[in-house]
Amino acid sequence: MKRITAIICIIFALVMALSLPVSAGAPYQTYTYSIYGTALYSPDAYTPAKTIDSTYMGLDSPAVLQKYYPELYGSTKSDDIKKLEAKKTLSSPADIEVDADKNIYIADSGNNRIIVLDRYYKFKFIIENFINGEGVPDSFSAPQGVYITPDKRVGKEIVKGKIYVCDTNASRIVTFDHDGNFIDIIPEPDSELFEEGSLYKPVAVAVDQYDRIYVVSSGTTEGIVVLTDKGEFTGFIGAQKIVISAWEKLWRNFQTEAQREKSQTHVPTEFNNITGSGDFIYVTIIPSKEQENSFKSALSQPLGKRTGDYAPVKMLNAAGDEIMRRNGFYPPSGEIDIAKYTASASLSGISSIVDVAVGPEKTWSIIDQKRSKVFTYDYDGNLLYAFGDMGRQLGNISSKGLRGVTYQGNNMLLLDTTAKTFTVYERTEYGNVLIQALHNQNERNYDRALEDWREILKRNSNFDTAYIGIGNALYRNNKLDEAMENYRAAYDQENYSVAYKDMRKDWLANYILLIPVAVVAICFAWVKFNKYAQKVNKKAATSKEKKTFWEEFLYVFHVIFHPFDGFWDLKHEKRGSVRAATTILG
Repeated sequence: MKRITAIICIIFALVMALSLPVSAGAPYQTYTYSIYGTALYSPDAYTPAKTIDSTYMGLDSPAVLQKYYPELYGSTKSDDIKKLEAKKTLSSPADIEVDADKNIYIADSGNNRIIVLDRYYKFKFIIENFINGEGVPDSFSAPQGVYITPDKRVGKEIVKGKIYVCDTNASRIVTFDHDGNFIDIIPEPDSELFEEGSLYKPVAVAVDQYDRIYVVSSGTTEGIVVLTDKGEFTGFIGAQKIVISAWEKLWRNFQTEAQREKSQTHVPTEFNNITGSGDFIYVTIIPSKEQENSFKSALSQPLGKRTGDYAPVKMLNAAGDEIMRRNGFYPPSGEIDIAKYTASASLSGISSIVDVAVGPEKTWSIIDQKRSKVFTYDYDGNLLYAFGDMGRQLGNISSKGLRGVTYQGNNMLLLDTTAKTFTVYERTEYGNVLIQALHNQNERNYDRALEDWREILKRNSNFDTAYIGIGNALYRNNKLDEAMENYRAAYDQENYSVAYKDMRKDWLANYILLIPVAVVAICFAWVKFNKYAQKVNKKAATSKEKKTFWEEFLYVFHVIFHPFDGFWDLKHEKRGSVRAATTILG
């Protein structure tokens, strides 16, 4: 009997294990947020596949070391051995990017080089030492950022793309072709617009479709540095709004010029990263302690008043105008429920956004270095999913180690600067359906998008963006009543108002001719009824029989049109009745 019971327990345990969803193996919980700021768990959009370290890349292979470091390879000197050991792995990797052919580029800042891998994450080549334009051997000094432009057709010619490297400590940007051959150096801009004492330390760069170059400099507070394709300085865009308290504004009115010069200088906060997408750019920022309260208050801005003044991530056009859509429950800013982290000093406060990447179908992702999390939004600013956590398990990131994010086709790559690795996350079936829904919606295939959003709701009934997507599809098919129901379910006031406005227009268009007919009919009926009431009241005034309830009720119309005579009759001739008055009052 005990043996049978044990067998049954084993079978039950196996069935339960096999019935667990695939996402149960992920070392984190994927979620979105409700309108009340409550986390709503959802299926995983991405799951970790593998971690790529220097050994997997092939950086420590003898062939690579002998080719790129012949002066160190085979040396018996202790210093040379240490230097060679350092070259076998990444050192303070600062950025990761992917080109159109899915090759991976890593800014290996500590080793002063750019590592290039193929689409399978295997070593391809290194950009480290080069001959500059003056024919002099040259090298990098702590490069922090890298950006790759694709080949493009201009007229009948094919213009080759470039690799842009932020040579941070050398205060310059160096360009190469896709094979790693040196092209040019873009030096520090020479302009009077730079404030005295400001430093030019390029840490991130992006290039738009017109080859305008946008540079984030760690020592520049005037905004994003904009250069032409020739490297000529054209100005700054997107300067961050400064924060001055009401007390400081008042006190400055009583200060002398000398006191004002000695008082605290308020300067905009520096941007920390950038990425390009077509003719606009995304930029990120970490606020100072003085600005954190302003950033917190920006999280609770109502829909109609949301701006990018204190936003940790912005979308700018070429003129520097903030054009990001913030139509979700909360403005895109990373973690919303920051109160749950108050017990930990290192995790408290708003998110530390350190990178942004543009994904498929106008989606974009930001990373919170403080909590090792990824937050992905659609073009309208709706949170699609958030995931990630700290730890050593596959898929987790080291504490404060998350430094870069980029997309490689259907995969997402996260750079862990502490572990000196990056992790490959594969998109799940749920993520594929979500992207397919966004694709059909962007391509205006609303019937297909409707099917996709409904399929998503089968897997995640708490996903408000799916209700909005269904509402949009129904709205485009002029099914306004059904669209409004879905907008209401998602608390989407803006789209609900638009649908309701269109429904009123349709109603007026359908019944506009009936309105004058109804008005004429009502007026005609009113006139006829008044004549009838006058006839009944005249007959009742001369009749000595007991008044009927109907005659008592119609007496009100005599009082309306003949108030003096009517109230005289009420008082002296006892016209009307309590029951008629009660009926009218009711």
